Amino acid sequence: MGIWRLLYSVIGWLERKKILGVFAFHRVTDARQSRKYYMFYEKGIDAEIFEQQIKGICRYFEIIGIEEFIRIIKGEQELKKHSALLTFDDADYEFLKYVFPVLVKYNCQSVIFAPTGYIDTDKRFWHLRVSNIIANSDSTSWSKVKKIIEIFPPEIRPLILSPRISNEEERGKTCRDIVRILDGMNERTIESLLDNWEKASGTTYKLEIKCMSWDELRDLEKRKVRTESHTANHRKLAGLSREEIARELKDSKIELETQLNKTVTSLCYPAGSFNQDVVDVMGTSDYQVGFTSMPGICDYPLNGEELFRVPRFGMYGDNKYEIHRFLGRLAFGRIIETK
Repeated sequence: MGIWRLLYSVIGWLERKKILGVFAFHRVTDARQSRKYYMFYEKGIDAEIFEQQIKGICRYFEIIGIEEFIRIIKGEQELKKHSALLTFDDADYEFLKYVFPVLVKYNCQSVIFAPTGYIDTDKRFWHLRVSNIIANSDSTSWSKVKKIIEIFPPEIRPLILSPRISNEEERGKTCRDIVRILDGMNERTIESLLDNWEKASGTTYKLEIKCMSWDELRDLEKRKVRTESHTANHRKLAGLSREEIARELKDSKIELETQLNKTVTSLCYPAGSFNQDVVDVMGTSDYQVGFTSMPGICDYPLNGEELFRVPRFGMYGDNKYEIHRFLGRLAFGRIIETK
């Protein structure tokens, strides 16, 4: 670990410039409870591992807030120490139980990217609905669904008809296969399919996974946790028209600013989905920064459309050695780039 610290010192000397990074997290939970779920998203990061990851990040970086990050990346403020922004997508309700206490313990600011159409509503991410149907369907439910097999895409029909669905371990595989296939389809088509699937199977949403409420987000705003935009309906922006993209951006910003009584400056692209159309629309909006899922150290200062292509790192490592090795390799990679 001392070697990695040395690398961070070396890169500051070589470049005469400190590292600026953004770390992306989603769901943090208790692995003992989440092992029953099928998808990686639902299982999330175990809370104990998450704390080790935050502890590791804090060893090498000073944690800054979104306001300071924007000033630095736009060249309005000097970066004096290696610094990082912590971001959390989707406003998962277990943030309050498992994430926030860790942030307080290590005195960390952070940003939540919230999909406004899911806050204080019954809407759930479509992949959660798939998991819920499969987890809560019995033999009678499956018999009913098989009678409407024609509503499913041809690639999914063999999975619905397969006898392996009766085995719990095989159910998980089936769920992952179905989600993978649906992920390439239009969201509105997916939603329509799931409405019919739920109706035929008679299942209701029972997964203990949802978004936080507006009251909870308002309370967190007072405690170093900022809420920014993850669009209105969490749709993949690259598949939308410019008019639809603009609506997703505008509706989310208006709702956030109305509910939280603040100015929203940043947006994170759902599922990392963006293209030149998205960047162009962002450039004509009132957003100052757009966050991607592309890995990389943040260059700065930035201007123009590069402000809407900000990279983020997903955090890796299940123990302190793996965590520090991953963080050390970030610095090592930066040194290689400077040669």
